[in-house]
Amino acid sequence: MIRTQVYLPKYQIDYLKLLAGKNNTTMSDELRKKIDLTLKIGKSTQTLSEILATADTSWFGEQDEKNLAKNRKQISQRLKGWAY
Repeated sequence: MIRTQVYLPKYQIDYLKLLAGKNNTTMSDELRKKIDLTLKIGKSTQTLSEILATADTSWFGEQDEKNLAKNRKQISQRLKGWAY
């Protein structure tokens, strides 16, 4: 690995500390997880909802991610209904 330096506002650092403490990991581990998820989204042919529903991430529990994907799908359908 190569060491990097990232400047973040205090609220993001506080959130990373909270998240790392909750998941018993480091702030760097949490950042790596989210970067990997972002890369997966960029390379995937799946929709964002499908990726979030199956993502290996600790931001949400598995059921939370499924609910998030379901909610995003419902919002998308409503927006399409309003647009047409």
